Amino acid sequence: MNYYFYKCNETDIKKQRALARCLFKRITGVDYIKDERGKPFIPNSKLHMSISHCRAGIAFIISNEPVGIDIEEISRMNIRIARRICTKSELALLEDTEDKQDLLCRFWVLKEAYSKLTGKGLAEVFRTIDTTKIKNLYTFKREADGSLPAAYIGIAATSDSRPTDSSPSLL
Repeated sequence: MNYYFYKCNETDIKKQRALARCLFKRITGVDYIKDERGKPFIPNSKLHMSISHCRAGIAFIISNEPVGIDIEEISRMNIRIARRICTKSELALLEDTEDKQDLLCRFWVLKEAYSKLTGKGLAEVFRTIDTTKIKNLYTFKREADGSLPAAYIGIAATSDSRPTDSSPSLL
């Protein structure tokens, strides 16, 4: 299972989407479409995919099994939303850490990736997703780089195979 990451530094969400689609097609050689619920898929293929973007970057993943991915800037996490999105065990971990914003971002990307894996998307109530109890959840931190903010990539998978960063150079 391979995931791909590319720096973005684009604030306009429409431009982020267009860039994400172009990068996906350039790297994979195929385009994707969206189903009636907005979930992207590769037509006429048994491969599964997920894609996400923010100002810090674009991330997508391709797998032989269902998968979900999310990327979020750490600086965008507001600790005040913790009680609305976290389970009791996650809130306990937040209480015990000094860098609450960092940990909350990890919880967020894992919850969103898991909701993409299950196909429920943002209709899923994040407070019901306990990231401390679900197997095959992975986070990868991207440190701040120049004008790009630090971000986390969250991946939810159905297999025990750890995702591999396969981002080729675009030069």
